[in-house]
Amino acid sequence: MAAKLTDMTATGIEVYVGQAWITLGAALAGAGAIGLALALALAGAAALVPAPARTDDAAEEWTDEAPDQDAAPEGAGADEPAYAGARA
Repeated sequence: MAAKLTDMTATGIEVYVGQAWITLGAALAGAGAIGLALALALAGAAALVPAPARTDDAAEEWTDEAPDQDAAPEGAGADEPAYAGARA
């Protein structure tokens, strides 16, 4: 573009199209910077908000005992296998 301007042969397209691309690039870069700042602000705000406490309904009972592998499940009779894949 500089060469065309110095020898006085530049047209409007050669001179002004570059400015349009720069404007578009600046808009995209600005939107990206705003998006990055917004993402960091939301992540920081989320870190400050405590997690909701669990209710008694959601709490599970845990035991230190290992389950009895040989015991039949509740409701299984003597003639029923302990699990579906069992063979007599």
